[in-house]
Amino acid sequence: MTLAIRDLYSSQLPIDHLGYFMYNHPEGVIVGLHPHSPKLLEEQQAGLNDVSADGEWLSEPLKTTVKALEEHLPDSLSPTVGTFSFGGFGTEPVTTFRLVMENKQTVAPRENVSNADVLAFLEEFRNEPFLYYCHIRRQPTKLPEAYEYQVVVRIALFDPDYQLTTTADLKRLVEDGHPHDPTDVFSELGVASNISVFRETVGISPWDGQLLVRGDAPVETLEEIRPLLSGNQEYIELLRGRYGADDLYDHTCAYTSLMLRERDLGHFVGLGGVQPTVDMWQRVPGKTVMDLETLTQQPEYLEPKPLEVSIDSDPEEDDAIATATRSTANDGTARHWGIIKIAARTFREQGCNVYIPRENTESRPDLWIQTPSGEILAVEVESSTKSKAANLFTNVTRQAMWGYQTIVVMDPGLDDDGTPKSATTAVNWAVNKLAKPMKQLGETETLVHNTTSTITVDGATLLLPEGISEARWWLTWDNEYVLRHDGEVLARGPATAPLSEFEFNLPRLYTIEEAGEKTYVVEAADGARLHTYASADDLTRTKLKAPHRPVDLAHLQFVDSIYSYDDADHQLVHHEITAKWDSPQATERHERSHEDAFSTFTISKQGERIWEDECRPFIRQWIGSLSSFGPPAKNIYGEHRQDYTTRRANSTDTGKEKFYDNLTFRYDRGLIAPTTPGLETTPQFPEEFDVEPADVLKEPLIYGLEDRAMALNETPGEPESGDNPDPDADE
Repeated sequence: MTLAIRDLYSSQLPIDHLGYFMYNHPEGVIVGLHPHSPKLLEEQQAGLNDVSADGEWLSEPLKTTVKALEEHLPDSLSPTVGTFSFGGFGTEPVTTFRLVMENKQTVAPRENVSNADVLAFLEEFRNEPFLYYCHIRRQPTKLPEAYEYQVVVRIALFDPDYQLTTTADLKRLVEDGHPHDPTDVFSELGVASNISVFRETVGISPWDGQLLVRGDAPVETLEEIRPLLSGNQEYIELLRGRYGADDLYDHTCAYTSLMLRERDLGHFVGLGGVQPTVDMWQRVPGKTVMDLETLTQQPEYLEPKPLEVSIDSDPEEDDAIATATRSTANDGTARHWGIIKIAARTFREQGCNVYIPRENTESRPDLWIQTPSGEILAVEVESSTKSKAANLFTNVTRQAMWGYQTIVVMDPGLDDDGTPKSATTAVNWAVNKLAKPMKQLGETETLVHNTTSTITVDGATLLLPEGISEARWWLTWDNEYVLRHDGEVLARGPATAPLSEFEFNLPRLYTIEEAGEKTYVVEAADGARLHTYASADDLTRTKLKAPHRPVDLAHLQFVDSIYSYDDADHQLVHHEITAKWDSPQATERHERSHEDAFSTFTISKQGERIWEDECRPFIRQWIGSLSSFGPPAKNIYGEHRQDYTTRRANSTDTGKEKFYDNLTFRYDRGLIAPTTPGLETTPQFPEEFDVEPADVLKEPLIYGLEDRAMALNETPGEPESGDNPDPDADE
């Protein structure tokens, strides 16, 4: 393989770089070599039936690649030309490693090192699901021969046992290191893994056992280091054929790519077969590993198809789900209950433990699942009815309070004639609402959604003035709810206070019962009686609905994934979470995504400022959650801002601190009202989930809420009417 690569670069072809990859298959190891030309050809991609295996019809650089391989491979091996899709491995692995050097850029000569190469790696990981990728770029000839090639090696592991997603996983990594670091095979070459290097930037507090970032680390928060520890960003770049590293590497690693002599290239590329003793990919639900026969099919056979996961069926569990009946009000309508059961069967077929809560309480999701890796997620079946927006927010917030992400299953519903509505429309509605939990944006205020519950004060139900059919609650930049009509303030109160502390200038409805008969009395705010009714049906005024209480500027970070229910096939369909500005054109994407973020979450406010370090992580995360290309690079973050904000710098003792002038958030992040759903309740799991009672409540996912007791002020009280809407009630 080394000789073939040398001949490729020695040819007259303008080859920019080579991609070398391999993964183990139940029948052996599949190795690929992909040459990339620096030219952009305006040609339609040829079908595989137009490509000859003997190289006669191949275009360059494929023709020279096949010729070089045929000259150096043994007679028992023949190169196969085909199309390879990394999509079968999924959108993310469990852990991704990159070979780095901590001290200096050096690689030991091959003759002085034994068992420190790719063949040793193959032997060590013969029964492990992996994707090995090596990016090879030849340096200009004017450089000394000692550094002929620049190489980047990345290895993705897919075994669920190696996940680094939860806080408990990261604690184990910090304490014990990674359980099976593939870069250990190459350690004698003077290299290490990025994960082992970044691990040193995280410590465990001796006081409370919490993870913390060390004082000399190049990052300030755990959330900044988490994607580097898990390697998810590395995997995304791997799938795109990119070899660049995050800027934080520069602070922790001496070099992120290797400079090699030609004779040392064989440490990282090579052909060697090892026969696995098990089908290692059976342990990784959701992944499709393609063999050579599949890879060489015609292009039409390579189009993505719905994924079917084959597992051992459990008739007893299937029957238990199929025969389960509605028993509580939380089960909703017959249709809602039916989709819950379909979701339960779907996730069970993917290898998950499934549990449908049966207790009669508002504080529970529709479904709990535990993935094969042990991660626990909530599942909510939601309607796309516009009046349901606040209920969607309430449900995902409740799980976020407990420390769990939510899978949202959207039910598009049916038209009046029974025709299924558009699933795309329903999913887009959910994505938009979760990304922007706001009903309307004003110049200085934000109109929030209403919940499905009414507000009662001292036993009286608050009413809107005559002629007003809907409450319009505005949330101000200084965190106050205001209800107005015709310029008059009807109600107001702090965003984090109980509704009982609000000021109301509204009529109230009392119920008086005498001699078994009820009388309905409407009084003005000053106590003057306005109307008396013999029946509630005679009431002409609208009851005041409580405002939704957002806990953050966006709720999308609390959602793991979104599915829709397909009425035709009675199954769930997975949808990508993307924004309209998610363009492949990087400049356009950066401009539009930042403008969308700043215009949505900030308002102009003279005399105010937002420090860049405060809003940068949130906006990067928000953009990354809505883009298939990941978050924007930090070095372009402040440059793509055009006319929607002005960035300035302030010299301080610690250096220049950047901020956005005359700008403030629409409302604060982490607005926690003491009666926010989930604060006084806990999730309930079955014994099969094997969760210790002390570990059921995890660290909240809410920004600024390190402990739920912070919002309770250490004096939990009864939930207040109007702050805990029924998730399945109609507005």
